[in-house]
Amino acid sequence: MANETRREGTPDTIVLIHGLWLTALCWERWVEHYSALGFNVIARSWPGMGDDIEQLRRDLSHITGLGVTEIVDHYAQLIAEL
Repeated sequence: MANETRREGTPDTIVLIHGLWLTALCWERWVEHYSALGFNVIARSWPGMGDDIEQLRRDLSHITGLGVTEIVDHYAQLIAEL
C-alpha cells in the first residue's frame, strides 16, 4: 500500500471511529498512513473524551450518561458538516 495514492474522483475523506474504552489516539498511525496517501483523515474521540487519557481515567464525569444515541449524533453531525 505504500506506493498507492488516492485516485482522482474518489472520496477524499476518511472518518475513523473508535470503540469503547479507546480514544481517537488509537488511530494515530492510520491517520499518518492515509494522510500520506492524500486523504483528509478525521479521527475524533467520543463527546466528553479528550485526548488526555490520564485525566479521563481520573474523572469519568465527562462521559456519565453518554450513550449510543449521543455518540451517533456526534459523528452524524461531524459527517454532515463535510
